[in-house]
Amino acid sequence: MNLDIEIPNRNFHELCNVIKWKEAPHTYNKEELQAKSIADALYNNMTLDPDDVLKRSHSCAHGKEETFNYLLLGKSDEELQNDVSQIYHCHSCYIFLPGEYYILSNRLLREGNYLQWLTLLQNLKHLFLQSALILELKAEQHFLAILHNLEKYHFEYPKTMAALIREYWFEWSQQVSVNLHSYTLNEDNDYYKSFLQIQRQGELKYNNWKTHLKVHVKVIFEKLRICFTKQELTRWAAILKQRDGRKDVHSEAYNKLTKLIKDYIINKYNAAYLDIDTGDFDYLILVIDILLNDEEPNVSKLESAIKTIINNIKNNTYKWYPTLDSNSIANLNTMINAITHMGDSGKLLLEKESKLCHIVYEGWNATPENDLYDKLQSECFIFCCQLLLISASEAFNDEIEREVFWKKVTDSLFRQIHVCDNKYFIERYYKHVLILAALIINQKYKKGEMEFLNKIKMEIIDENIQKEIISQVLHKK
Repeated sequence: MNLDIEIPNRNFHELCNVIKWKEAPHTYNKEELQAKSIADALYNNMTLDPDDVLKRSHSCAHGKEETFNYLLLGKSDEELQNDVSQIYHCHSCYIFLPGEYYILSNRLLREGNYLQWLTLLQNLKHLFLQSALILELKAEQHFLAILHNLEKYHFEYPKTMAALIREYWFEWSQQVSVNLHSYTLNEDNDYYKSFLQIQRQGELKYNNWKTHLKVHVKVIFEKLRICFTKQELTRWAAILKQRDGRKDVHSEAYNKLTKLIKDYIINKYNAAYLDIDTGDFDYLILVIDILLNDEEPNVSKLESAIKTIINNIKNNTYKWYPTLDSNSIANLNTMINAITHMGDSGKLLLEKESKLCHIVYEGWNATPENDLYDKLQSECFIFCCQLLLISASEAFNDEIEREVFWKKVTDSLFRQIHVCDNKYFIERYYKHVLILAALIINQKYKKGEMEFLNKIKMEIIDENIQKEIISQVLHKK
């Protein structure tokens, strides 16, 4: 047993049980011997019938061929690449290959015979058989070697194949962090105490892994560049969002890896080669981060990216709600950093958009015809940006200018709330904008506290909403 491979790929309890099982006397049954014999034959001659392999594989779904055909039928490589997460995570798509293919795969990877392993991957032909084999990659050197040589082989869906490997690498790297963490936990059970040496090895690997993870992301992304453009990798990274408010070991592993990936892209990629004419909000935010990382950020491109985001929200290209989770606040702060860098033109842009986005309330006018819901998300987005700009002291020449801006924004916000005759709008939209204002007062702008509290009591009728907002103002940091 190769512990260098086994320890990262199994948690402590699982590895202990596997070692115990392997120590027990074992007699190979007829099926196991037959699988080993077929694997030996395939090792010398990689000729196989992929349709027969598909028939003999086991699936979690009934009618696996129909399920697979439904997902693949009529789709181009580009379309499938965009659906790769669905293909990878879909439970009904997960299949188990006949045993001989796992035996053969493990032998080839153990020997470092990566070209032969890629031949096996190519010859399986069916995308879902290939995706099952990809799950056998179990070490950094496996991913590096496979990505390095992938383009030398012919696949029906080459981009999708590379995307599946990238998706699995992302999941595998998280699972390694989780598995290795299990070796750091103390076990009182006598059964596990007998594996103390294994536990110490795992703990050492965990410490090395944490130190190496940043380099791990770097070397993998260098190989991914063989298969993907910088634009494609940036778009993929943009969809990875931090898991807000969860402290379990799985979420921590995911959040750390996600942050390292985005940090790598922000520090290594040049936004000059990235498109900004797009409706992808998260992608544009990442592009702005890349722009801001330059020694001399391109102001005109920053302005174009910000205008594109605002226009996409106004045109309802994507939905945006004034939620206050860490991802939303981080995205808004990125916008504010860009607007601050633009100087006076940034504040003028927000002021202009604020006037354009204000809703004129005329009784009950929330109908599909007048797009009031769409207008409301635009208005609240601009309010949130203006409020966060107030918290950036470097955006203003002096404290007086900041106070004037604060009064203008809050007066406008409360005026809209005053004329709004829709309780749902206040609960679903304006309340969150007011909570953001309360957080800014609490952390950055104590001067506005009393006036803000008085306006809340005057304009917000619902006492529960009142208390929720006021608690954020009075909450001690």
